[in-house]
Amino acid sequence: KLIKVIAAGLFTLIASLGALPFVFAAQTMTRTRANTSGVGDYIEYLLTLIAGPANMVYPAAAGLFFLGIGALAAAGLYYGLRPLTKKIELNDASFSILVLAGAIILGIGATITANVFSQSLYAIKGSYSVWLFPIIMAFIAISFAQSLKVPLWDRYGKWAALGVITIAAGGATLFFTTHQQYFVHGVTDEITNAANNTEGPVAIVYEGKSDFAQGAIPAGWRLGNSVQQWISQAGPNPENKNLDKFIMGVNAVPKTIDFSTLSNMKTVLVVDINLKSYRDLRNPPSLSKVTVPQKPMAKALMNDPTWRLVNADYKHGLYSATIWRFERATAIN
Repeated sequence: KLIKVIAAGLFTLIASLGALPFVFAAQTMTRTRANTSGVGDYIEYLLTLIAGPANMVYPAAAGLFFLGIGALAAAGLYYGLRPLTKKIELNDASFSILVLAGAIILGIGATITANVFSQSLYAIKGSYSVWLFPIIMAFIAISFAQSLKVPLWDRYGKWAALGVITIAAGGATLFFTTHQQYFVHGVTDEITNAANNTEGPVAIVYEGKSDFAQGAIPAGWRLGNSVQQWISQAGPNPENKNLDKFIMGVNAVPKTIDFSTLSNMKTVLVVDINLKSYRDLRNPPSLSKVTVPQKPMAKALMNDPTWRLVNADYKHGLYSATIWRFERATAIN
């Protein structure tokens, strides 16, 4: 009974070897990552394989969604493993369930192993494992279609599981469609629009402890070389006024300047980007509480008489962005 399952697993493993050159190439093009992964990161990775941020906004709905998925997955595994433990024929459904379950286990295991041993590639990013999603959903669908010969489950249990999944997923879809700006390109749109709606030389400065990459990378592609982007070093040391130039590419030559060098700019956009919790998405903060300059670089320009704060904008979302627009109070030399 195991021969077909093992053969399918070996075929999948051999076929996957073709991806190794691309994995090694990606690893060599990635800088050494600064963060280490904890238990919470791995749990989050597993959750993102079957759900998106919109599914997590309301805890009750998220709990029902994962409960339904878990119940169908457990039923499927029970159905698939029965031929290996009892004198039951290994039919097409059992075979499919075991092959899909094996592919899921191998895929997750390989990803976690790569993340543990790799010093550069952060492998447990959900988008890197998006290929597992259709396999998981096929596994869940086949599991639902089978009869366990358990009346309570076959008549009510699996339909209840499908019902809570549908309700929870429907609520998440509704939240996503009515709050698209929270999830899709919101931060990038705000930054590029602010940069394009200026006259004269403009620079973008990201606060040092922020998740600047969420804005700097897509903004770099959109704006090109027309706007300089800098990262403040004033993270652990607020007195540090140096800026690191943000340059696309791993072979780019770094450049550091003092913030006084920005004197040749007419406008400076100070951007603070932060990853929010799902609870934050349910409760947007008061605009007055987030637009007052509290971060080192924004405060430094606020206290510099050569600059004046024109306005402050806040973009709420999974990644929030506060943008302070400063303009020269004196003529450019």
